[in-house]
Amino acid sequence: MKYCHHCGAPMKDEDAFCARCGTEAGPEQSGRREPGIHSGPEIHREPAGKLCCELAYVGTLFWVPLLVCPKEKYARSCANQGLWVLILSVAACSLVRILGALNELFLGSLPGILLGGIYSFVFLLFLAFMLYLLWHCVKNALAIHRDEEPEGILFFDRIRMIR
Repeated sequence: MKYCHHCGAPMKDEDAFCARCGTEAGPEQSGRREPGIHSGPEIHREPAGKLCCELAYVGTLFWVPLLVCPKEKYARSCANQGLWVLILSVAACSLVRILGALNELFLGSLPGILLGGIYSFVFLLFLAFMLYLLWHCVKNALAIHRDEEPEGILFFDRIRMIR
C-alpha cells in the first residue's frame, strides 16, 4: 500500500491519482506522510519529535519538544498547550487550597458553614475541570500518535505564550 505525498491518504498500488485530493501518484509515494500537519509534502515528522509532542501534554514536560525540535511550529504549538495545562492545573489547585485554608479558619462559625458549602461546590468543579484537562491531554496525545491534528484546550490554542 502507498500513501499520497500531498494529503497522506492511503492509495492502492495501482492508483494513478489520489481519490481524496486528486494529486498524481509518483514512484516516490511508498512512505507515509502525516495528513493535515505540515504545509508541504517534503516535511516528515520523525518518531522522536512525535513522542516529544506527546510528552508536552504531561504539563511539567512542556519544554521537551522545544529542546528536541525547536524550529518546528507544530512542536511549539504542542509545548504551548502543555504550558497552558500546567498553568491551569496550578491555578486550580491553588484556588482549592486557599479555599480549604479559609474553610478551616472559619470552621464552626456561621461564615464557616457558608464557606463550607462554597468550598464543596468549588471542589466538585475543580475535580470536573481536572478530569476534563486529563481527558483532553490524553485525547491530544493519542491524536498525535495516530498522525491526526490535536485539538486546542479551551480557547488557549489561540493564545500563544511560546512563539
